[in-house]
Amino acid sequence: MAGGGNANFLAETSLISPLQTSAVFAAAVQCRFSCRLGESTLVWDPPGRMALPTIPAAFLLVLWTTGRPVLYVEGGRPHSGPGFEHRAQMSGDKARLGNYSLTIAAVTFSDTGLYECYREAERDHLQFLEDTYLTVTAHEENVTHQSGASLSLPLHTTGPVEVLFDPAGSTQSSRVLLSSAGPPDPGYEHRVSVQNSSLTLRSLTPADQGSYTVRDLQGNTISTVTVTVGAHRVTVTLQPGASLSVPLLTGEPVEVLFDPAGGGNWTSVCSVQNSTASCVPQYRDRVSVENQELRLQDLRASDEGIYTVLLSHIQKAVSTVSLTVEDPLRHRSVGVIAGVTGVGVAGVILAILGVWVGMRRSRTTIRNDGTYELTRRDDAPNDSSSAISPPADQPETGSQNGVCPQVPGVQVTEETGDGHSDPVVSNGHRLQG
Repeated sequence: MAGGGNANFLAETSLISPLQTSAVFAAAVQCRFSCRLGESTLVWDPPGRMALPTIPAAFLLVLWTTGRPVLYVEGGRPHSGPGFEHRAQMSGDKARLGNYSLTIAAVTFSDTGLYECYREAERDHLQFLEDTYLTVTAHEENVTHQSGASLSLPLHTTGPVEVLFDPAGSTQSSRVLLSSAGPPDPGYEHRVSVQNSSLTLRSLTPADQGSYTVRDLQGNTISTVTVTVGAHRVTVTLQPGASLSVPLLTGEPVEVLFDPAGGGNWTSVCSVQNSTASCVPQYRDRVSVENQELRLQDLRASDEGIYTVLLSHIQKAVSTVSLTVEDPLRHRSVGVIAGVTGVGVAGVILAILGVWVGMRRSRTTIRNDGTYELTRRDDAPNDSSSAISPPADQPETGSQNGVCPQVPGVQVTEETGDGHSDPVVSNGHRLQG
């Protein structure tokens, strides 16, 4: 039998009588596998068991069956049964070493059942090795999106399916997004597309919050996806006179609320329906609607606050915009204060340096009669940058650079180095370096 052809081998598997199969099943069922629809599963992998004796590839024949042939390996070449093409696999390297584990990809509900493994021990005689029961369950998933995003629903099959939507917290009946019986329900015509075994629902809003169920035409649930849709949130800072864009994200009727202080004191300022806005007087001449956006022009300080867009029929937030309107005077005042502070600090530093330099170049003596005597030290550095004498052609009146004004009662003398002090300035004369 090992040299038999594909058709012959499939036909000869009927040599296993129902009685033999039942007996083997009753005696040898030892494990069960559970797999979600569309996933891959390992049907049998004997952990901790000794591998079966190695058989040369040319003489190896292994059969997996579940009431119909699933996969067999003959002469080292694998062959898939009907319905398992490109899905059932067995490792040739492992099989040559006695490990006959089977893997099934993209499982379907029809794959549920008892799987049995046989090996040809003698010519035209199959030896039962192992069996296992495979259960296929539906996918379950929870996802969260913001308004305006897209939802991707894997269909997990290339066959015909239907997709139903049950709104959360609503008494509305299920809505059809996809069906082989006809087009989707109104409102989904331009939002639903199918590609690569996946359904995409665009432009989500809180009205799309709920459960999405994918079923095959026999009514089996393939997957259930629970979707939560939150508000789209934006924080912006703009200058007075600029324009604010508030995303509506839907063509459904909406209401725009405004809270100036962020404390929950909401006021309805606009209603939008069919791309037309009806607003209160202070917004009426400054609002326009285009491409599912509300634009508020000529911003003012009083426009600062939080804007929330609500779906009118369910009163749930679609988007929230937190607006800050900058005050140019505030920044200018800060700049002026910073500049004045900088100048003040610089002035203090220069004053301290001036006093320090003066102390280095002069000496002040208090006389017994209460008058002061200022003397200049000859040993002070005589660099031109610290000289205080005026240019030769500068008049000796008034207070100018390098000139000390008259100070009554102050006697200024110059040390000559011999212990005597010669007057330099006295009674109205100005000091010259």
